[in-house]
Amino acid sequence: EPLGTDSKHRRKGLSKALINEGINRLIEKGIKKLYVGSDQDFYKAIGFKEDAAFNVYRIEK
Repeated sequence: EPLGTDSKHRRKGLSKALINEGINRLIEKGIKKLYVGSDQDFYKAIGFKEDAAFNVYRIEK
């Protein structure tokens, strides 16, 4: 599910805390790998490593 922070509450570490809580819950359930689909540098900043690069293409007629 998409996750975001209201602009009034950004830069307070809330997203990082939510992501880390989610990761911890998944680890408790035995999950060993987690992939996210995002182009935001935020994930790199909290320790995710780029695994694959891909482009999304669209055409409208």
